[in-house]
Amino acid sequence: MLEHRSGPSWKGAVLLGGVMGLGALTRAEHLHLWPFLLVYAWLHRDQGAPVRARLVRWAGAVGVSLVVLAPWALHNARVLQELNARTPELEPLPVVAPVTVYGPPPTRPACWPPSWDVGWTA
Repeated sequence: MLEHRSGPSWKGAVLLGGVMGLGALTRAEHLHLWPFLLVYAWLHRDQGAPVRARLVRWAGAVGVSLVVLAPWALHNARVLQELNARTPELEPLPVVAPVTVYGPPPTRPACWPPSWDVGWTA
């Protein structure tokens, strides 16, 4: 799809947006690929192709990606808000996180011998 110097077709834009949205559902860091894709597309564009049509299709791809992400993001925000409300004694979890939150680094279980150390923190 990126080989089309005039920009993605509408079918390609929808497909790209869907794949990027599904990728972001598996790893939020997948969203960091958008700027690189857009810069690549801009640098390797056909100079004669209409800019407006290209921008509209790329905006459509980003829009499809957001449509794929939005339901799950809203679900997660609602669930985390409810969890934070039920456990006021604990530190609240971020309701909206722009990247995946993994928590603190793991520690080596006390029952494991030091020879099994695989980079655990102290």
